[in-house]
Amino acid sequence: GLIAVGGMSFRAFYAEYRNFVQDARGLAEFRGEVFDFATLADQLAHERDAGLELARRRDDAKLQGEFRLAMGALDRGVADMLVKLDRLEASPQGAVFAEKAKGIRAFFAAQLPDARVGFLEGKHTPGECHYIYGKLAYSALGISECYRPLIRTPAGLNIFDAVMAMQKMQVQESLVTSLALHGMRHGGLEKDELAIVRRQFFVSTENEYYMLKFQPELRAYFKATTRKTEDDAAFYQYLTDLAGLQLERTPLPAFKPKSGALADVVARHFQAYAEVYDYAFAFAGETIANIARQRQRHAYAIGGILIAGIGLSLALSL
Repeated sequence: GLIAVGGMSFRAFYAEYRNFVQDARGLAEFRGEVFDFATLADQLAHERDAGLELARRRDDAKLQGEFRLAMGALDRGVADMLVKLDRLEASPQGAVFAEKAKGIRAFFAAQLPDARVGFLEGKHTPGECHYIYGKLAYSALGISECYRPLIRTPAGLNIFDAVMAMQKMQVQESLVTSLALHGMRHGGLEKDELAIVRRQFFVSTENEYYMLKFQPELRAYFKATTRKTEDDAAFYQYLTDLAGLQLERTPLPAFKPKSGALADVVARHFQAYAEVYDYAFAFAGETIANIARQRQRHAYAIGGILIAGIGLSLALSL
């Protein structure tokens, strides 16, 4: 009976150890996707912002050139994403990615040309263009979501979900910041633009609260890194007030950083995401490895006791 119980304990601890080893591999694969998505999200944001400027001055040759360059970069990014989807569908886990990949391909094929026509021919308002580019980013984020079924342990899932929350916040903050800068330059925000600011900013705060609740260490690092300076913190408060208090078609309050230009504050904020992701995956690797080693030691200890018990039992029988 003791041997049977010990055998069950050994199998349980060893199965947990193997699950944590699998999580370490799954999170390593997910890390590559996180940085691929960050690159594509930057390309989407760059084309969106270049298009917004061109939409107001369609005859400006310089702005036309900048928009063409942005389209070229995004086209290369989308092509890389489609090649990656083909590879993922052909992988042993292809069934996990197949359905999502079909939807992503169809959405980009339909919506990206529509967004570009909206800029070039004035068929969409700036708010509608932000909405389309936001939906494109969220669609691409579906690739990241496909990695969740590959994670098996609660610890791994908590870390995965925290990183997913940060990815969503990157998209949400990009939309809010872009519209804030747009409103500063053009005397205010229209109703649909302000609705996007409010929705995306408050969802972003909900994602940050999720991190605070389930991964407080990652949230603390995120906050310290993305709001490192007094200007960083002040601009975040500016966006908070904008989302909560701003009226439509009303000039936005001025924001003057104490050091440097506002463009530098914004660029520094989004560059900080790469540092946060690096920290998150290093933290994940250390956490998962420590738990895996603990489970492995327990399994081996029980295995050793079982072997000794079986040996003693045989000796006594003889």
